[in-house]
Amino acid sequence: SNEYMSMSFTEPSRLRTTTDLSARREFYASALGRYIRRRRTELGMTIEQAAKLAGLELSGWMALEAGWIPEDRELSPVAEVLEVGVLQLAFMALVARCNREGAAAELS
Repeated sequence: SNEYMSMSFTEPSRLRTTTDLSARREFYASALGRYIRRRRTELGMTIEQAAKLAGLELSGWMALEAGWIPEDRELSPVAEVLEVGVLQLAFMALVARCNREGAAAELS
């Protein structure tokens, strides 16, 4: 549902008032992981349960929640486990990827 999407992309007030682009990029780059963790806990699932249901190693699910951005084709089982649309996760992954790439480009 859209309420989850809006919560994930609502910037903390400190980011709205700052001009620190790198902090803003990091916020959006990590939004997918925060969303996945929050949704899993809303469903009352442990990391182990979610990983098993998605057919992932425990370390793979932990990486997702820590900010690893999978390829779009890898999102379908995660979306099923979280009971959300795959397009929603794909959009969040795209936003995360763009912000991560933007941050890397600024460093080079």
